[in-house]
Amino acid sequence: ADNFEFAVNFKVTSFDVSVISGGTAETITQSGNSFDQTVKTRFGRLKRGDKVSFENVYVMDPSGQNVKINGLTIRVR
Repeated sequence: ADNFEFAVNFKVTSFDVSVISGGTAETITQSGNSFDQTVKTRFGRLKRGDKVSFENVYVMDPSGQNVKINGLTIRVR
């Protein structure tokens, strides 16, 4: 194969979830690598056109360093 592939594991340690709906923004900070009940409930109320951003995402790299990675924004369709 032309590509060099190897397994690298990163574990999410914290992140912010921002929901922009109807001109108002709500940000919920999460610790760890999963959504708490507050975020799950908020996701259940998403409507078409809302935006969800994952920002300030930190991961633990293989060397044990906590590193900030790029965020992501999605629009609900």
